[in-house]
Amino acid sequence: TLLQPFKKLQSSKTTLQTPEEQQQYRNSSRNRAVVGVVRERERREERILVIMSNNKSSNNAMISFAAIINAEASRVVATMRQNSKYAILARQTMSSSYGSGSSAASGLDIDESLVDDPLVQEFMSLRRALFVNGLMLETSSSSALGDFGGGSESSRNNTNNKMGQQPLSCADFIRPFLKCIVSVETSGPITSQALSAVHKILKRDLIFGSDDVEKAVVVRDISEAVTMSRFEATDPDHDDAVLCKILHVLIDCVACPSGRLLSDDDVCDVLQACYRIGHQSGKESGFLRHCSRHAMREIAEHVALRLKENVAAGGSEDARLATWRDQLAKRASAFEKLYDEKQRTTTSSTPPRSPHHIAISPVNREGNESFDPVRGPGAIEDGGPKIDVGTPSSPPTRAPIEKLKSLPAPHASPAALEIFKFACSLIEASSSATLGAAKQKSASTSNNENGEDGTGSGDSGEAPTEKPLVYGGDRSEEAEQSLMLFGIELVGTFVETIVVSSATNNNVKNRYPELFVAIQDDLCKALTSLKPNAAPPVAAAACGCFTMLYATMRSELKLQLEMFMRVVLIPLCAAGKNKASSAANATSSNSAVTFNRETQRIALETVVDLCRQPHFVTDCYMHFDCDLSKACVFEELVSTLSASAFPANGARLSGANALSVEGLLAIVRTVSRSTTAESSSASSPLGGDSSMLLGESNGKKKASSTATNGFSDDGIMKNEDEEEGDSPAALRDELRGLDPWEYVKASAAPSGIARARGLRKSRALKRRLVVAAEHFNRSPKKGIPYMQEYGLLPENLTAKAVAKFLKLAPGLDKEVVGEYLGDPKDFQVEVLKEYADLFNFENVTLDKALRTFLDGFKLPGEAQKISRILEAYAARYFGANPNSCADADSAYVLSYSIIMLNTDAHNKQVKKKMTLEQFIRNNRGTNGGKDWPKETLVAIFDSIVTDEIRLTDDAAPKLSNSAWHDVMRACEVEQGKFDAPPDEFESRQYDADVFSLVWAPTAAAVAVIFERATDEDVLESSVEAFVAVARIASNHRMTDVVDHLVATMCAFVTKGAQRAVEMNPLRPAVALGEDAKTRSAAKAAFAVANAHGDDLRRGWCNVLDCVLHMRRLGVVPDDVAATPADAEEEREPITSNNFITRQKAAQSGSLFRSFSALIGGSDYDYSLEEEKARLPEPTEREKALLEKSDTCARACKFSNLFADSKFLGKESLAHLVAALAWAAGDPAQPPQSADDEDAALFCLDAMLSVCYRNKDRARLCLPRVVSHIKAIVGAATQEPTPLVERAIFELLRVVRRVLPEQSGLQSHEDIANATAGGPNGIADDHAIDALRVLFSLEPQVADAFFERIAKSLNLLVRQCASLHIKTARGWDTICKLLAASSRHPTASASGFDALSFVMESGSNINASNARALIECACAFVDSNRGGEERSIKALSLLKDANDALCERSRSADCSNELRSEILAGAWGDLAKELARFASEDERSAVRDDAVLTLQHTLLSAEAFDAPAEHWLALFHHTLTPLLKHASENVRQIANDGDRYDDNSNAWERTATIIIACVSKSFLQYAAPMKAEDPEAFAPTWLAVLDRFAEAKKYAKGEALIEAVVENAKNMALVLCKQDIVPYAEEDGEEVLYVGTWQALGKIHESLTPAIVT
Repeated sequence: TLLQPFKKLQSSKTTLQTPEEQQQYRNSSRNRAVVGVVRERERREERILVIMSNNKSSNNAMISFAAIINAEASRVVATMRQNSKYAILARQTMSSSYGSGSSAASGLDIDESLVDDPLVQEFMSLRRALFVNGLMLETSSSSALGDFGGGSESSRNNTNNKMGQQPLSCADFIRPFLKCIVSVETSGPITSQALSAVHKILKRDLIFGSDDVEKAVVVRDISEAVTMSRFEATDPDHDDAVLCKILHVLIDCVACPSGRLLSDDDVCDVLQACYRIGHQSGKESGFLRHCSRHAMREIAEHVALRLKENVAAGGSEDARLATWRDQLAKRASAFEKLYDEKQRTTTSSTPPRSPHHIAISPVNREGNESFDPVRGPGAIEDGGPKIDVGTPSSPPTRAPIEKLKSLPAPHASPAALEIFKFACSLIEASSSATLGAAKQKSASTSNNENGEDGTGSGDSGEAPTEKPLVYGGDRSEEAEQSLMLFGIELVGTFVETIVVSSATNNNVKNRYPELFVAIQDDLCKALTSLKPNAAPPVAAAACGCFTMLYATMRSELKLQLEMFMRVVLIPLCAAGKNKASSAANATSSNSAVTFNRETQRIALETVVDLCRQPHFVTDCYMHFDCDLSKACVFEELVSTLSASAFPANGARLSGANALSVEGLLAIVRTVSRSTTAESSSASSPLGGDSSMLLGESNGKKKASSTATNGFSDDGIMKNEDEEEGDSPAALRDELRGLDPWEYVKASAAPSGIARARGLRKSRALKRRLVVAAEHFNRSPKKGIPYMQEYGLLPENLTAKAVAKFLKLAPGLDKEVVGEYLGDPKDFQVEVLKEYADLFNFENVTLDKALRTFLDGFKLPGEAQKISRILEAYAARYFGANPNSCADADSAYVLSYSIIMLNTDAHNKQVKKKMTLEQFIRNNRGTNGGKDWPKETLVAIFDSIVTDEIRLTDDAAPKLSNSAWHDVMRACEVEQGKFDAPPDEFESRQYDADVFSLVWAPTAAAVAVIFERATDEDVLESSVEAFVAVARIASNHRMTDVVDHLVATMCAFVTKGAQRAVEMNPLRPAVALGEDAKTRSAAKAAFAVANAHGDDLRRGWCNVLDCVLHMRRLGVVPDDVAATPADAEEEREPITSNNFITRQKAAQSGSLFRSFSALIGGSDYDYSLEEEKARLPEPTEREKALLEKSDTCARACKFSNLFADSKFLGKESLAHLVAALAWAAGDPAQPPQSADDEDAALFCLDAMLSVCYRNKDRARLCLPRVVSHIKAIVGAATQEPTPLVERAIFELLRVVRRVLPEQSGLQSHEDIANATAGGPNGIADDHAIDALRVLFSLEPQVADAFFERIAKSLNLLVRQCASLHIKTARGWDTICKLLAASSRHPTASASGFDALSFVMESGSNINASNARALIECACAFVDSNRGGEERSIKALSLLKDANDALCERSRSADCSNELRSEILAGAWGDLAKELARFASEDERSAVRDDAVLTLQHTLLSAEAFDAPAEHWLALFHHTLTPLLKHASENVRQIANDGDRYDDNSNAWERTATIIIACVSKSFLQYAAPMKAEDPEAFAPTWLAVLDRFAEAKKYAKGEALIEAVVENAKNMALVLCKQDIVPYAEEDGEEVLYVGTWQALGKIHESLTPAIVT
C-alpha cells in the first residue's frame, strides 16, 4: 500500500540506545572492516585502471564529471580531517598510504592505528584512481565512465572479460559520498560537504547510465541515502544549515531530470523526510520549518507537473509499466550473466552490486539523540547505524538480481494522490488530533478500570486507516493553524497545476479520476472542517482554495458547495453579528474580538468572490432554494449578508459592514448582467475597494426610509409578474390527486424556459410545504386535514403519502415527527413502516444506516416507542442487507446497543464510560446466537465514540463523518452535479425572484452607508448602487421597489434642503454647495426618476417634494414646468398682486388691523424678502459653491421630469398628475408664505405642461387638472390672485393646444367608446370640459379677467372651431363662455368676433352646435354692448344659422331622425327666440329685424318637411302669442290717449310686420295643417283671426289698420280658393264656416263670403 512510505521510516531508520552502545558498535565496526577496506580499495583501483586503459580519447564531459568528483572528494576529505577523530589516523599513515598502494593486497598484517578511517579510504581510493591513469588529464579514457563518456559497449565488455570485473557505473563514483551522508559518525560539516557534492551532481544533471534503469538505481540510492542522513550534533545553527542542505538535495533529487525515475515510494519517502525535518519535535526553528515546507511545496509541484506531462503525453499507465518492465528484464539478464561468470571464476570475490546497496541494520530506535532528518535533531556526540558495504568474504547471491526484477516503476499518479491526501490530512490536523485524543482516552480508561492489557482498546485508539496522518512535535493551537495553512498551500499546488490548468472539470474527471475523487472527498471535507475560530490566514487560504475549485469544477461540486456554504461561510459571515452583543460585555481581550472580525471579513470576501462568479447566484437559487430536499441556501446567504450589513447601535461602520453590502451588490450585479445590456459595465457600483464605504460619522443607524406624503411604503414586494399557474389556487388545483414530489419531477426539464417554469412551481410548492409543516408542528391532528385541503396529501389519506411528507417536507419539527412515528395507533404504525421503507440501506454498515435513519426525527423518550421505531428500522435494514446479520432481531438488538453506547459515551452525567471490551461483551451471542465479528464491533465502537449520533440542526448544520458519508454516497449516484447552466433567456426567468429577495436589504444597507459616509467617492458609489438597483427593478416592473428607492434618496434631499435653508436663509444655494451628500442624493433620486419614471407610482410625490425643496434653494429655474409657447405667441405675464404685495397692503390697511395682526402673530414677515433684494454680490468662495449647486441642478435635469412625461405609461402619468396636485397643496387653504404660493404656481404650471405634452392622452390628465383648477377657482376670494390668473389663462392655452391634435391622436379605446356626436367625442369633451371651471368664477374675479378670457376664446375658436370642436357639450361650453362675454363691456367685442367667425356663412354650423350657437347669438341680440348694430348683426347670424339648418335638412344624407331633431331642437329654439325679440325688445330696429328674420325662418322651414302638428304647435305656442303681444303693445299705446309719438309708431310698425309675417306663414302651411288635422286647424285659424281683430281694434295708425284688413282679406281669399276654408255652408264644416266669417266681419264689415264669389 502507498500508505507504507509514510510509516517505513519509523521501523527502518533507527538509532542506538546509549552512548556506550554506540561507542561499542563503532569499535567493532572498525575491527571488522579495517583489512577489508584496504583490500576493497585495491580492487576498485584496479578496476578503474583497467577500464581507463581501454580508450584514450578525450571527452570534455567526462573530464568535467571527473573534475567535480575529484574536487568534491578533496573537500570532503579535508573537512573530515578537520575533525580530531580523522586527523590522528591521517598523520600516522600519511606517507605510507600513498607510497605502498599494494601493501594491503599482499596480505600484510597492518596495525589498525596506522590505517585511515574507512570513509576516508573510500575517498582516497577514488582520488588515487582518478590520477594514476590520467583520468584528470585530457588523454584520459572516456570509457572509464561507461555510457556517460561515450565508450562502446563492446569495449567495456572486452575489458571486463579480461579483468573479470563488472563495468563501473555512476553509482561507483557517488557511493563514497552517500556512505558519508548516512554515516552516524560524521559531524555536521562533513555531512554538509558530502551533501554539497551530491547536490552539485543533481543540479548539473550529471547522473548517467546505459538506460533508465541504471539511472533509476542511482537516483534512488541518492534519495534513500539522503532521507536516512544522520550526523553528530554540533550547535543548533550549524545543524540547521546541514538540515537545510538536506532539504535542497531532496528537492533536486526529485526536480532533476533523473528524478522522474523515482518510484512512488521513493517520492513519498522524500516528502516524509522533508516533513519530519521541520515538524518532528516541535522545537525546530522557524527558519527550518519554513525551509521544510518550501521543500515540500517544490516537490509537490514537480510531482504534479510530471503527472500533468504524463497525461498530456498520452498513453495508458499500463503501457508505461510494460516499457519499464522490459528495461528491468534486460538489466536483470545482464546481471545474471555476470553472476554466472563470477560463480565460475571466483569463490571469494565481491558479489554484484545491488541497486540498493546501502543497507541500514535495524537497531533499537529508542534513545534517538542524533540528527536524523526523519526523526529530528538530537545531541549525541558520536555513534550511528551500522553500514554494511559488503566484505570480501561475502559469498555471491542472487538476491540483488531478484530485487532488481522487482524494482518499482517511476512515480506517477499514486505518488501524487498520496501527497495530495497527505496535504488534506494536514488541513484536518486539529480535528483529527482531537478525535485521536478521545479514542486514546477511551482506551486508557479501559486499561485502568479493568486491569487488562487493553489490546482491543489500544487498537481502537488508532485511526481506521482513513488518513495517513504522521504528526509529531508541538501540537499547540498556533502550530496546528500553521500546519493547516501549509496543508492548504500544498493542496493549492495540485489544484493550480492540474485542476486550474484543465479546460473543464470533465478533463479533470476523465484524465485524473483518482485525484478528482480525492478533491471531491478529502479536500472538500478538509476545507469544510474549518473551525469558526480559525486563524485569518487559514480561513483565507481555505476559502480561496474552495473558490478556485468552484470556478474550475463547478458542475461536480453541488453538494460540497452546499456544505461549505452552510457549515463554513454563512456561520463565519454571521459570527461577528451574533457575537456583537456578547463582545461588548465580554472580559476577553480585544485581540480575540478582532480575530473573529477578521475571519468574518475573510468569509465575506469569499462570498463576494463567489457572487461574482457568473453562475453562482443562479446555481444557489435553482439547485437549493427551488429544491424540495435542500435548504434555502440563497435565502440564508442573503439574510446573513443583510444582518451583517448594519452596524450595531451607535457603532461605526466596519469593514464587515462594507463587505456585506458589496456581497449584496454583487448579487444585484449578477441579476443586472442578465437583464440589461448596459449592465455589463466594467466598474462595480461600489468600486473595487470596499474600504471606500467606510465613513467617519458616528451617527445612529438611519431607520429605513418610507414614502411620505400620505402614501405608506412598507417595502413589501408584490409578485406582479407571478404567472397564473404559480398562484396558490392554481397550484392547489394542479396538485389535486397528485403526489407533490412526483408533481415536481413531472414539471422538471433539462434546460430552457421549461426548466424555469418547473423550478418556479417547485419553489411555490416548497413555500407551501413550509406552511404545511408549521401547521403540522403545532398540531398533527389539524395539520394533516390542512394538507389535504391544499392538495399536499390525498383526500383518501394513505400511510405512504404521510410517510413521504414526514421524510421529505422541509421545516418539520423533528421531535413532533418522532412522537408521531412512535404512536402505537394502527395508522401511525403503518406510517412508520412506510417511512422506513423510503430509505436505501444497501451496502451500508449498520451504524451508518442508523445515523441516516435517526437524522430525520428525534427519538421519543418512552422506551416502547423507541423499541417500535428500532424494530421498523431493523426490519428494513435486514431486508436491504440480508447477509450482514443473522436476522432482523439481531439488527434490532445491536441497534439498541448502539443507542445505549451513544448515550453512555456522550452524556456528561455518565462518569463511568463504557469500554470497548464491555461493548463487545454486551453483544456476545446477539447475532442469531452467535458473536458479531470483532472488527465490526470495534469499528462501530470507534465510530460512535468519536462521532456522536445527534440530530442535524437544519438551521445550523455541522460537519460530521456520517454527514459527509451521505454527501459522498449522493455523489456516487450522480446526485452531486449541477445541471447545465442556464442561458441568458432562462436566467432572466429567475432574476425577478432573486432580486425580490435581495433588493430590500441592499437598498437599506446602501442607505446606511450613504448616511454615514463623508467621502465624496463613497457617496458617488452609493448613488451608482441605488441607480443600479432601480434599473433592475424597472426592468422587472417592480414599481414598489422603484418607489421605495426614490423615497429613500428623496428623504436625504429634503432633509439636506431644510438644513441648507436654516444654515443660510439668504443664500441657501451656497449651503447646498457645501453639502456633498445632499447633492449626491439629489442626483440619484432624479436619475432614477428621469430614467425609470414609467415605473414610479407613489414615488412621484417624493420627487416633486424634492423639486419644491430644491426650488426654495433657488436652483430650479422658473421655466422648468412652463408650458411650451407657440412660435407666434408669448406667455402673458401675471398682472395680479403676489403674496408679498397683498400682505403689505393688508398690513397697511388700518392701524387697528395691523396692531391686532401683530398681537395675533398672523402677519407674514416679508422683511426676509426685502433683505434678499439688498444682498451684496457673492464672494469668490460663494461663487464656487453656487457653481457646485448649479452643476447639481443641471445633473438633476428637472425639466426632463415633465418634458419626458409623454413617454410615461398611463398609470405612471396619472400618478404624476395626482402627485402634482398633492404637491401644490390644498387650494381651499390660502397660502401661508410666498414659498407656498410659488409652489402652487409651479405645480399648476407643471400640471398644465404635462397635459400639453400628453395632448394625445388628455383624457388621462385633464380630469384631475380640471378638478384642481376648479378647486382653485372655487376658492378664489374677492381679489384676483396670481394662482387664479395662471390657472385660467394657462388652462385656456393648454386647451387651445390640445384640441388641434385630438383627431389624429386618439386611442382605440376612445374610438370604440365614441358617441354619435363624432369619433372624437369623448376626447373633445375632456379638453373642452376643462373650460367649464370658468363658470364658477366669482364675479369680481371674472370681471377682472374676462376681456383676456374672451380674446383667448376668440383665438381658440378660430384655431379649433372648424375641425376640432365636434361635440354638443363642447360647443355648449364655448358658446356659454362667449355668451357670458356679451354682457361684458370690454370682452363682448372679442366674444362676438369669435361667434361671427363660427356662424357667418353657416359653414361651421351643424346639428351638434346649432342650438348652442343660436343661444349664444341670442345673448348678443339681447345685449346692449355694441349697440343696435351688433344686435342686428347677431340676428343676421341667426338667419345664417337657419339657412345652414335648412341646407342640412335638404341634404340626401340627412335622416328623418336628424331632421326631426333639428326641427324640434335648434330650429324651434331659433323661432321662439326670434318671436321673443319681436315682442319684447325695446329697440324697434332690432324688433323689426327680428320679425323679418323670423319670417325668413318660417318660410324657409319648408325644407324640413315638418308634419302638421309641428306647425299647429308653432302657431299655437309661438305665432299666436306673438300676435297677442303685438296687440297688447298697440293697446298700451292706445291707452295713452291722444299721445302718439315715434315710439307708438315704431310699435305699430313692428305689429304691421308681424301681421304680414304670420299671414304669409299661415298661408304657406295651412294646407298641410288642414289636411292632416282638420279639428286642430279650425281653432288655430280662428285664433289668428281673433289676434288680427284685436290689433285692428287698438290700432291708431292707418298703416296698421290697412295691413290687418288687407292681410286678413288676402288670407280669406287664398284659403277659400284652396278649399281650405269654406265660403259657403257645407255639411260638416258649419263651425269653421261660421267662425271664419264672423271673425272676418269683426275685422272689417266688408269681409264677407261675397268677396270670394
